[in-house]
Amino acid sequence: LAEVVGILDYAYSNTKIQPRLARDVVEAGDKIRIHRIQQVLYSDLLKAPDDEASDTSYVSVGADNAEDGIGTTYTATGIVTMPTGLAYAGSDGVKFIFADENGGPWSGIMSYDPDYSTFPVLFEGDEISLLGRVGEYTTGPSNMTEFWSAGVVEIISAGNDLPEGGTVTTGDLRLPSSAEQWGTVMTYIEDATVTEIPTVSYYFFGIDDGSGLVWIDDDSDSLQAWVAAEGVPPIGTLIDTIRGWPYHHYGSYSDSSSYQLVPLYGSDIIIGSGPPNISSESRSPCAPGTADDVTITAEISDNSTVASATLYYRVDGGTYTSVAMTASGTTSYSGTIPATGTEGADVDYYIEAIDDGADQSGVDTSYSPFDPAVENFRYPTNDAGYSIMDVQYTPWDPGDSPLYGCTVTLTGIVTMDTSSSSGLYAMQDAEDQWGGIVFESDSMFTIGDSVTITGTVEEYDDDWHFKWDNLTKITDLDSYTVHSSGHEVDAISVGPADLDQDADEVESYEGVQVSLSNVVVTVIQDEDESVYDWTVQDANGNTCLIDEDWADADADNYLSGLAVGDSLESVSGIFNFSFGTYKLQVRTMDDFGDMLGNNPDFVGTPFKYELHQNYPNPFNPETRIRFEIGGMEDVTLVIYDVLGRRVRVLLKDAAFNPGMHVVNWNGRNDAGEQVASGVYFYRVLAGDFIAHKKMLLVR
Repeated sequence: LAEVVGILDYAYSNTKIQPRLARDVVEAGDKIRIHRIQQVLYSDLLKAPDDEASDTSYVSVGADNAEDGIGTTYTATGIVTMPTGLAYAGSDGVKFIFADENGGPWSGIMSYDPDYSTFPVLFEGDEISLLGRVGEYTTGPSNMTEFWSAGVVEIISAGNDLPEGGTVTTGDLRLPSSAEQWGTVMTYIEDATVTEIPTVSYYFFGIDDGSGLVWIDDDSDSLQAWVAAEGVPPIGTLIDTIRGWPYHHYGSYSDSSSYQLVPLYGSDIIIGSGPPNISSESRSPCAPGTADDVTITAEISDNSTVASATLYYRVDGGTYTSVAMTASGTTSYSGTIPATGTEGADVDYYIEAIDDGADQSGVDTSYSPFDPAVENFRYPTNDAGYSIMDVQYTPWDPGDSPLYGCTVTLTGIVTMDTSSSSGLYAMQDAEDQWGGIVFESDSMFTIGDSVTITGTVEEYDDDWHFKWDNLTKITDLDSYTVHSSGHEVDAISVGPADLDQDADEVESYEGVQVSLSNVVVTVIQDEDESVYDWTVQDANGNTCLIDEDWADADADNYLSGLAVGDSLESVSGIFNFSFGTYKLQVRTMDDFGDMLGNNPDFVGTPFKYELHQNYPNPFNPETRIRFEIGGMEDVTLVIYDVLGRRVRVLLKDAAFNPGMHVVNWNGRNDAGEQVASGVYFYRVLAGDFIAHKKMLLVR
């Protein structure tokens, strides 16, 4: 700190300085807090309606001088709350709002740069550091403190939670003494009513919660588009919640119109409900037999009334049949699919809910899963017992097991038994694709054991989401039996191209014993394990990761002795998905073929920093996002909508080793809600590497 000013006080047995405002605490160097720029004495705010100047920043150098490049520059840090490209800033300019991460009064500020072509795209939730000058944008009686860019902005991180100001009343935004502290801070007004429709085009409409009128302004292009599509809410419309930033802009103090509220998006104005919400889908029995009627249950709710709920099902790809779902209680609905009577039949089904159209959006329909043309729920009917393929295979693109969440009994041969650190094993009942699966157990098994296990099919790990999500496995073993030992399972011969993240059938090898032939080591694990895995490459440059998590001591030591350029006759193991990528898990020395020599001059296909186009694209409901990094990095991956709002944080400072990685997005936001059709952006930050691309969700 360069300076601390305050009243000398003695309290609680100590002498201390009591600072009064943010300006009493001054950082050393050019650093400045947004609060220090914004906070103004209450006594000065009381003067503002009379002198039209007392609400200006104490560190402002004046609008004219600042725009001429004169005045002190400071560096301010904060979280972007209004992204670039959302509000008009002249034909060539760009403006945005960022706020102190702690939020609260005085925490937000608008920044402007006259040349958008040299300015980076800023998304909602970006943490930035900006070099700029403090100034005032003046429109007669109204003065809004701004932080004019000096052309130097650094994106520090992405996907951060948005700082909020809090909930205010409409009356709080009518006078400088109570409104100035909320300028450019994201605030909420609740339980208001549309009371005015303006006769001029300056504003959209006026609202009042009983404490006074505030106008809703149209600075956001997105809000203009929403009003053009939906129309201005009529007088008498109830506003449950409206979120926006107070804009000290034109207007007058005589009628308390110098502060307006600016929502960023139509979704910031909560008037009525949209489609019904379908959740907590379940079926009983979960794993049906041929004679079982299956009851499908779901929670279905709507802000008005659910007019109908319908269950659609088909058997073995035939025509869909509809069944009306009946309500039990307020939100619980159920319907029954009759027994198939057929061994090995496959049943697809989905749920449709329609509301009564009483809200402003009219009659709305929703489905679960999102789009029945792209994904259905599914189950096989079986009396003779399930194969591993019954658990693993589904024709629907997201790839979740049709028996996800069910208790099943499987029989097979143990193919991996050295998982002392992870508690994971693998077993197969066929030497073919879809024939292997991973299971968890605290018991001890040996490779070659013929076993029967009973447990729960899991796709998403509540304790290790990032590590194990998207790996089908059997957990919570209820029972197991070891029948005999000494059996052998032959590995399937594959190439690295078959195991590529984007290969059509890559998931079919999950949990299966596979073997690669004639490969060269291109990346080795560091001594300090800053690079976690080994990488091998075939003659065509296709690569595959090799991991030692399931290796015994001899295999682990052998891997540790490998060097770049070593040629291996073959390498085998169990193929699995963990830590966001597919890899081959070696077990014993039997997994390694002969060493064919070393080429000390060998140069493998180097890993680079690159963000790839998602696949599939367009997609529904799930897509894979691939990125490549050239070194060990902490990676952040965030989804934004076309307006720059943060939708989903998929990764936040997660450690990744060099190589190609894939992360799935299921079309849901951070709250677990389905997002609408449209264009979305995904951005990756890895060390100094920052990139973003577009993708299209089509429902």
